[in-house]
Amino acid sequence: MPAKAPDFALSNQKKDEKCLKDYADKWLVLFFFSEDNDEDCTAEIVEFSQKRSKFSSYNSVVVGISPDSVDTHRKFAKKHKIGIELLSDPQKETVKNYKAWGIRNILAEDDECVIRSTFLINPNGMIVYSWKNMQVKGHVSKVLKKVAEFQAG
Repeated sequence: MPAKAPDFALSNQKKDEKCLKDYADKWLVLFFFSEDNDEDCTAEIVEFSQKRSKFSSYNSVVVGISPDSVDTHRKFAKKHKIGIELLSDPQKETVKNYKAWGIRNILAEDDECVIRSTFLINPNGMIVYSWKNMQVKGHVSKVLKKVAEFQAG
């Protein structure tokens, strides 16, 4: 059963404030990642960015959110030629509202952090599919396939 996507108001790497309603006419692929320049996060973001036009062909837009600052996102996006929006959530409010924050066991220690998560939100603002704590390899292709399935009806 679809659930209403939590609203947000966050700044992107260009310091523009973005809200959920800014994407109301499109399918939104909203993914949460732990930090810029992390090896797995970088691979995922670069792949999402490389497939941006393919997502766009399905009337969808890809947006990433992490607790990193706007300045960190800006430098990261420039360094890796990222063509998608990266939103800054330093207070972790949106991350927590999407239940993408929790305890993970890292190097034999429990640590509170971002749980890699992706949400597919339809043009009406409803979460119609989600992926939690998934592996990076192959994930972007799975998301693209799911977007195409929803577009096909």
